[in-house]
Amino acid sequence: MTETFRNRLMLAIALVLAAIYLFPLYWMYITALKTGSAMFATPPNFWPSDPQWGVYGAVWQARGVGRFLWNSLLVALGSVVLITILGAGCAYVLARYRNVWIDIGLFLILMLQVLPASLMITPIFVGYSQLGLLEYPRLAVIIAIAAKSMPFRRACSRDLHECADRTRRGGDGRRQFPYRRLLSYRAAAGP
Repeated sequence: MTETFRNRLMLAIALVLAAIYLFPLYWMYITALKTGSAMFATPPNFWPSDPQWGVYGAVWQARGVGRFLWNSLLVALGSVVLITILGAGCAYVLARYRNVWIDIGLFLILMLQVLPASLMITPIFVGYSQLGLLEYPRLAVIIAIAAKSMPFRRACSRDLHECADRTRRGGDGRRQFPYRRLLSYRAAAGP
């Protein structure tokens, strides 16, 4: 078997597997464009004869999808800002003070990430009701997401802070802002 034939065979297998994997997604979108009777037709049509493009606009208006997207955007941006601000400081401290107990603690924190979110719903709800945060649902969700994601952010950014700490002193002996040396290395390396 030649190299070219083997590459083409692998590409064909990959395309078949991708088509099998993506077919349910295709079927979901195509079914949304069908009329009620066309959804249950036997045999099924792989493309609707009369696509109902207005369905998306009707659902957008009837269900208030714009408000849902706005809430999602606020929660996502709020969570990212909170995690970045708090996580960067925590990671910098953890990078500065190295010992075996910090490494063990970080490992345990990362292991807690495998716990399902449903396991934490009841304690979070009880805590939020005692603090009165249930009156501010977006803030409550932002804090919950940050609390779940922050340990992962700290562990991931720790290596960046360790690198920044090693390059904190420049060749001239002056103390520099930790990221300044990293950015200068990045600029010298090019895009």
